[in-house]
Amino acid sequence: MRIPASKQLRLYYNPYSYSSQKVLIALHEKNLSFQSYIIDVTKSKQYDKWFLQISPNGEIPVLQDGNRIITHARNIINYLDEWHTTELNTELFPKDLETIKKATHFRNIIDEIPITILTVGSFIHKISIEDPKPPFTWSIIQYIINGEKQASTYVHKKAELYPEFRGSLLNKAVYLKSQHDQIVNFQEFKKIITNCHDVFDQIEAELSTNSVAKKEFWLINETFTTVDISLSVLLERIYNIGISKLFWGNGKRPNLAKYFERVRKRTSFQKSMPTRLMNFQMMYGLKVCLAYITGLTCTLGVMLSKRYK
Repeated sequence: MRIPASKQLRLYYNPYSYSSQKVLIALHEKNLSFQSYIIDVTKSKQYDKWFLQISPNGEIPVLQDGNRIITHARNIINYLDEWHTTELNTELFPKDLETIKKATHFRNIIDEIPITILTVGSFIHKISIEDPKPPFTWSIIQYIINGEKQASTYVHKKAELYPEFRGSLLNKAVYLKSQHDQIVNFQEFKKIITNCHDVFDQIEAELSTNSVAKKEFWLINETFTTVDISLSVLLERIYNIGISKLFWGNGKRPNLAKYFERVRKRTSFQKSMPTRLMNFQMMYGLKVCLAYITGLTCTLGVMLSKRYK
């Protein structure tokens, strides 16, 4: 049964957004009804003026609950659990103090992994040891690399175009420039990979305590919590960009591998990940866009060569 917790509950998101996927899982876990509005980030729609009025720095996802606007995935999930929990749906936070402390620790170390740097950096530094999964075809990967490289400049221009959002957008542009510098710095990227190994070592150790007597447990207990939301989305991204074998599989971290296999079968997870049709539409749409850009570039080149010949 769908619970009409709020007729005004609306999510602005993109199905390929890492943070959006976390919020989607939370909504499905809590069996909440919501309206969805997809923001097409491939066309930079998150920087349209109407959306900046909701999210002044163009960040997604955004949850609107009546007159309330909540930004950032972590805040949204916390809000949903505080304001949209009834006896009919699931609480995503543990209750006892010891488990809360453990959950907070794991949630923090997982959420602190800079996913954009990990994703784009793995493409730039070519550390993939298996083929990336759809929609990460090589043409789309190149599109992502180019888009990330130009992101700071693009947002800076938007700041000049929309003076009412100038402060937020300039801060965003500075952040994107700093992020790009970290992405292209291989030594900094290696530190992130090392940190991922440390995080997964801690997770493997925790999962190993559940492997026999508590085999039906998720990461910290028998309940699927916010920690599992963060972990499942992280594992899926690592798998999709083709670097999962760096961290699990072939006998490495077997409990983590089993956890990933199990979580991918969970209904809330499956409802929150892009479908094959979405992947096809994404790949086809960008393919057409890239073909158009390439064709236009070639046409302009021919025209200029004839003009100045």
